[in-house]
Amino acid sequence: MWLGFSIFLIALPAWAIQMGDGTVFFSRPPILDRTQASNRNTNVPSVVYSFTIEMPNNAGEPLHKLVFEQASGAESFRFDLNNGRAFLGRSPSSGKRQPAKLQQEFDRLVMTFNPPISPGKTITVALPVIRNPSLSGTYFIGVTAIPQGEKVEEQFIGFGRFRIQKGGGS
Repeated sequence: MWLGFSIFLIALPAWAIQMGDGTVFFSRPPILDRTQASNRNTNVPSVVYSFTIEMPNNAGEPLHKLVFEQASGAESFRFDLNNGRAFLGRSPSSGKRQPAKLQQEFDRLVMTFNPPISPGKTITVALPVIRNPSLSGTYFIGVTAIPQGEKVEEQFIGFGRFRIQKGGGS
């Protein structure tokens, strides 16, 4: 009887990751794989900041939201909320557009995916700014992943590090 019970537990679907109180969480959190800026110079308009996130095959839950929050820098980014985009794959040029909504909640940007991103997929989020900061320096943007569910455990997955420089190359 116990052997049959153990086999039943092993056969549960991988997406059934919940605590006793119903909180949903990732068994393996998404990975912030790469960040880049289309231009690193001060005061340049319409620069795009890209974040590539890999969903491990054994993530256990789909990715419902990503939260972006500036952690440091000489001044704040002014993001263009109407033009934030998400693409399946490693770059906007090679990926298929993923339906997503970008909203500002206080000093955080929240991108909600509909449908959520399945384990095993890679997604690239493109966040345009109206204009790069006017002050050079290193800017950090924290990224937090949120699984799908009513009651969820958010998972911080890392910082995007962007070096903004005065003049020079891109």
